[in-house]
This record gives sequence, structure tokens and C-alpha cells, in this order.
Amino acid sequence: MEYFRKNIIRITLGLFFCLSALEAPAQQFGGRGSIVFERDDRNKDGKISRGEFRGPRHVFNVLDTDNDGFINEVEDKTYKGEPIEQPVQENPPQPEDKRGGLVVDIWKKDKTYNSTTLFAHTFDEKNPKIVEIDMEGNVVWEYKLPSYMKKYAGPMGVDVELLENDNILLLLPKKGIYEINRKGRIVWSYYDPKVSHDADRLEDGSTLVVWGLDDDINDIHVKEVTKKGKIIWSWSASDYPESLPEYDQRYCQQGWTHTNAATRLKNGNTLVSLRNFQYLAEIDPNGEVVKTIGKGIFSYPHDPEILPNGNILAASQYPLLSTEPKNKDINTTVYTAAEIDPQTNEIIWNYNSYEWTKTQDSTFDANRLPNGNTLIVGGTSMIEVTPEGEIVWRLKPEKLSGVRLSMARQFLYKAQRLEKLD
Repeated sequence: MEYFRKNIIRITLGLFFCLSALEAPAQQFGGRGSIVFERDDRNKDGKISRGEFRGPRHVFNVLDTDNDGFINEVEDKTYKGEPIEQPVQENPPQPEDKRGGLVVDIWKKDKTYNSTTLFAHTFDEKNPKIVEIDMEGNVVWEYKLPSYMKKYAGPMGVDVELLENDNILLLLPKKGIYEINRKGRIVWSYYDPKVSHDADRLEDGSTLVVWGLDDDINDIHVKEVTKKGKIIWSWSASDYPESLPEYDQRYCQQGWTHTNAATRLKNGNTLVSLRNFQYLAEIDPNGEVVKTIGKGIFSYPHDPEILPNGNILAASQYPLLSTEPKNKDINTTVYTAAEIDPQTNEIIWNYNSYEWTKTQDSTFDANRLPNGNTLIVGGTSMIEVTPEGEIVWRLKPEKLSGVRLSMARQFLYKAQRLEKLD
């Protein structure tokens, strides 16, 4: 029945758009969806309400992927698998506000890995954007999020990654994933209200994404999605209860697992960060938990990275609960960032500066740089530290006036120091 239902919807959509093309003028507006907008967007506000839409109700429901009661051009084109050619945004190489409200107050040039840094900048909640800054903090490239994205660009779980083709992969929690080119055009998107924290483009072109923001025991926590939006692999923590903590809703801080990262390993397995369980899990292609990593070391781990030597580097947080559940090690020493040997759980390196961490709500990201330093991202600043723990670069807000304290406390999530250009 489901097969026939989907085919009936597709046939209806095909007839609807064919009729739309016959009724519309011969002028093309960039795609079939644009013709519908020219005809049905009667008040010219860039979206079509249920009252304006002339097609069947079930067609409207299919196109309205975010269930906000409107169809926008992005939703229309995404459903039909068309490239989303949005107008080029004004993203000059050197924006007027070169600092973007941020300032670099520490920079020891002879000790840092000097390149640009890419991250989601949500300090100004009304104007969230993706920025690339130089070592002085000057914004050299930016992408201003359009209005329909802004409400999903809070401080929690916005992920930005530079792809090999120089496009940007953007994840918006509870909204979806977007691939954006340097001209500000969305060239691919995947809508899913159950995505958060982390999205990685794999070698075959598919995308690995997680869900852990207010997740529950019935959710899928990791999924692999093709370019056409088909889920070809998934994993749920509830499928492997033998090695996972017992479900206790009293201790579900922002979800049951609060899964916040997944990385595909060279052996085909997937490394998953289960924050609320306080460890990492290696999952094989069949969904079995091969081993757990970091028990007793990581406190609410974030964004683990596989290093060239095979060790794992991850950020670690202070506990978020005043009362710890019995199945968690309440004596865990909290490291801001730690490198461990996954075979022995031995701590190879760690950074644990109280003077820095006391100003942060959480530590979300740690990346090893080519010069051996580590880039660490907290809620309100990011730092580059040497192997000896010396802070040699720091980015922080220039001022906090006029900004909600909650936003000021957590406006950064993850960052990527880009490779130097030859």
C-alpha cells in the first residue's frame, strides 16, 4: 500500500506541475518550481500558503517539508531533486565589519599554525552566519544565513565543514543539511528534523549525520544519506542494549544518548560519541558495538577526531547534572581536551586549564593542527594551545553589551583551521 501511495503522490505532482507549466507564461524562472511560485505566490512574499496553493492538499503536505504551513522555493526544488540556485548573496571577500564582533587578543605568531579558521558565528542571534577569519580575526569570507534558516542557528549543535570541492557543508539542528558554494548558492540539501551536531561527507559522496538533541530510546542516532536523500545505513543505540546503560528518563540531559558526532573509520566501522553515556562506541556495519572507548576519561565527550598515529582526540565537558546516575563514574577527572590510545585507554596528552575552562559553559571541539598544536573551542572563545599547554592564540567576543547572556555564554560550537595554501 505504501508503494502505491507514494506513486499516486508522484503522479499527482507530475500532472500538477505539467498543468502549471501550460498555464504559466513561456518565460522560465530557473526551474519548474519557479513557475508555480510565479502563479501561486499571489502576495509575492516568497512563500505559498495553503490558501494560495492550487494543488491537492496531500501535495502541499509533501512539499511543506518543515511543516511550517508554507512552501518555499527551496522545499519545492529539493523535493524534485533539482539544484537549488538561490540568488547570490552579497559575500564580498572583505565584509564591511571585518571583525564581526570578535577580537583576537592573543597571537604569538612564531608558535601558531597560521591560516584561516571556519566556523558558525551565532554571537548576534538576529544575524547568524558562517565566517572564515584570518589570524588577526578579520572576516575574509562570510555566508549570511537566509531568514528561513535563522531560527535553527542557535548556539547548540550548528556544524560547518569545508569540503574537498571548496564548498561548505552546513548542519542546522532540527532542520537539515546544506551544501553551499563560495558564491552563496545552495547546491544540495537534505531536510530532516532529526539531525543535529555533526555531518561528515564521505568519500563516496554520501553524508554521515547524527541525531542527539532531545533524542529518545526509539530514535535512530546515526544515519548515512545518499546525494538523493536515501538512507542506506543507520544505527540506534536501543538496538544494542547489552553494552549500553539502562534507559532512565530522569538522567536524560538534552536527550537519552545526546549523540553528538560520528566518524567513519578506515576499517569500515563507525566511531560514535555518546555524550550522556560518557564514552565513545565503535560500531561495525551490522550495528554491533565492537568496543567502547574513553570510559572514566571523558566527561560528556564531544567531536572525537582520529589522529594520524591512531589515537583519539576529543573535547570533554564538566558534568551538566547536579545528581549523577548510578551507572556513570562520578569520580571522572574532567579534561578540557584529551588524546587517548583507543587500545589501552591510556591518556597520551591532555589540556586542563581551570583559568580558561571556568569562563566556558562547555568545551565542544578539539582539533589537532599540522604543527602539533591543538585548536579548542568553548562556548565563548576558541584557543590554540601548544603541546605544553601554552595558549598562543585566542578569539573571543569584543563586547557583550546588547546581547542576551545565554547567547553570549554559548555562541561558538565547532571550528576548523583550514590548511595553508601553497
